[in-house]
Amino acid sequence: MDAPLRGYRETSLHRKNTDSWGVKSNVKGGSGGIWISVILIPFLCRDSYPALPPVGQETSLEQLLSQLDDESPVVRDAASATLKQRGKSVLPILQERAAQGTPETQARIAELITRIKRTCAGNVGIEGGDEGRRSIYAGPRLSKSPEVLWSFRTDNPIYASLVIADDDLYFGDAPKGTLSIGGKYSFYCLDRNSGRLKWKVERGEAPHFSPPVVSKDLVCVGNSAGAAAYWRKTGELHWKFDAKDFGLSSPIISEGLVLFCGSSHVYAIDLDTGRERWNFKIGKYQPLSPAIHAHRVIVGSRDRYIHAIDLETGKAIWTFETDNWITSSPSLSEGSVYVACQDFLYAVDERTGVERWRFKIDGSSVLATPTIAAGMLYATRHDNALIAVDATTGEERWQFKTETLLRSSPSYVDGKLYLGSLRGVIYVLDALTGKEEAHFESKGRLSTSPVLTNGVLYYSDNTGPTIFALK
Repeated sequence: MDAPLRGYRETSLHRKNTDSWGVKSNVKGGSGGIWISVILIPFLCRDSYPALPPVGQETSLEQLLSQLDDESPVVRDAASATLKQRGKSVLPILQERAAQGTPETQARIAELITRIKRTCAGNVGIEGGDEGRRSIYAGPRLSKSPEVLWSFRTDNPIYASLVIADDDLYFGDAPKGTLSIGGKYSFYCLDRNSGRLKWKVERGEAPHFSPPVVSKDLVCVGNSAGAAAYWRKTGELHWKFDAKDFGLSSPIISEGLVLFCGSSHVYAIDLDTGRERWNFKIGKYQPLSPAIHAHRVIVGSRDRYIHAIDLETGKAIWTFETDNWITSSPSLSEGSVYVACQDFLYAVDERTGVERWRFKIDGSSVLATPTIAAGMLYATRHDNALIAVDATTGEERWQFKTETLLRSSPSYVDGKLYLGSLRGVIYVLDALTGKEEAHFESKGRLSTSPVLTNGVLYYSDNTGPTIFALK
């Protein structure tokens, strides 16, 4: 097996102020194992956030609750992500805290409680289960001396981000360069700690182009023919739904419904039975993946409209027309809907559909869902730039340019951004300033977002194609 990492290098910006070290991998592969030397790895320093308390699995519940009131949105986001990761065990304490807090704290905790109840499964909410599609993950960050823990070779390339729930890692594959129905496609469940295959479903009906979502004992995935639900323990098919049209949407679950989009409809499917509750016709242009908040389903479409739909009835609440084709799924935060079209980034009032601001995109379009964290919107321009925009005002804060094309959203963890490129480089940036702190190189193309949880970074490399876990 070829070495998954060519090097994790420090940047000249931090060379004088940070230590470096060597690390080697324990991964073996091919006809005989190989050792991979990874050199000059800089410490992922906290210089930009010197006053912030640590947020992660080791943080006490009382610390996390106090951080919900912190003035810094960085601290609030990290605390919220960690509380959601800890799951239903914290609900009684959160409810007690809400009763004693300020109206602002009560509102934040009420939203947290709602999301934890809907998730109902340990460490769910990574990528596919985040109702607002914000791409915020709980800490701790990647270790300062990481190793490649394991790798797993897949049958076909992976075009959607990995999803983690408890100790399970889920993903589907699809043959390169085809959207057709037929052929051999697989859906996988791995042990995220060891990379061991727990089960694999081989189906010939439709390839998987979207990340799955987990709820209780089921894992649901969208594919080009519709959607399907599998039992998490065995991989046995529970139900399959054939849509009226072709779709590439990521599903999302709320109030016992699985929401996803076909090429001209939004579908609401009963989670338990797989039966259609309602569908909403968008038009002839493909809608993108939906997001959900406060019983509103928000979806953007290639017909350049953003639609708000009532979750219960499937009826339209409002529509908003942008100036061109919408190119990203929506992100929701602090009462705003954020989307990208070919020429602009938009912020729209989630309740009324009234425009709050627009930001002119200079250069190539934004194709990936914007990441919202720490009061900022982070959007990857397809050519070679990550843009940071103030989420409240729409003013640009910084840009970071890479040496190659970008196609995936950055992942936010405790004040840092992890960004993968099509050249196989994963960049580690300071989320406040945009300064590069480190980068490491995979051998292939990363067209999906890296996922970091419990100090382990998971990503897919489509050259192999191979899944890697790095700690």
